[in-house]
Amino acid sequence: MRSVCGTLIAICLVACCSMAQDRSHVVMSEKTQKLRTIYLKIRGPEEAATKLRASFAEAVAGKDLFLADDPHQAGSKVDVTIKERNLERPFYAELTSATLMARDGKSTAVSSCNKVTDGKGYSAITTKAGTSDLMKDVPAKSTIYLEEGSQPAALIQTLQKQIREAGFTIVTVEKDADFRLKDIHLTRTPLRAAGMEATVQSMIHAAGGLELNLTSNVTTRVSILEPIASEAESCRSTVQRVAENGPVSYKGVALADVAMIERFIR
Repeated sequence: MRSVCGTLIAICLVACCSMAQDRSHVVMSEKTQKLRTIYLKIRGPEEAATKLRASFAEAVAGKDLFLADDPHQAGSKVDVTIKERNLERPFYAELTSATLMARDGKSTAVSSCNKVTDGKGYSAITTKAGTSDLMKDVPAKSTIYLEEGSQPAALIQTLQKQIREAGFTIVTVEKDADFRLKDIHLTRTPLRAAGMEATVQSMIHAAGGLELNLTSNVTTRVSILEPIASEAESCRSTVQRVAENGPVSYKGVALADVAMIERFIR
């Protein structure tokens, strides 16, 4: 009888210890979950707030971090204020320009967009295939002669590559060419762009009581203001890429805030 009672007591102790460990594991898991959860509060224009919230969701994905709708479920909190203002800023279209001369002597000024820059160190490089707009009016399989002068060697090499990839043949004797490219040079044409600048202020309340205040300026270009120089028309589509992938974006703000929080929960 004593043996049976001892066995039952032992089973009960094992079961109780197991249950206690399970409860302890659950409590630790809940604490860990809360520690790695962020509550995000955004004040500002609805469209901007929606973009920023989506950027935060993308920033925490794959980092074992979470966003919560209830501040009591989060170990860290981010209070963001967005203020927008309209602006007009200069852009610059950087082009390769040349004179295209046919065998009959008829010549045309041609330009091809290399990039659009805001003049502050950021630019968007065009991704058009082939020779872009320099050779757009040249019949397929024509022979081309490049008149080299004082141009940078890299410019000529780029043109040669583009011309060949577009299906044209480069000849080394001028009289054998259907078309001649001469006066090849780089130019920079000013543009004007209307857009909006947002000041984004993030007050971060990280786990452990640390508080940080981060401020960023996010610029969104909306459109090019007319008139636009005819030679810069080929750069028009590039401006949108500058707007979407600027040096500081809502995505950049979210990544910076999340990275700062992540430093204090590891």
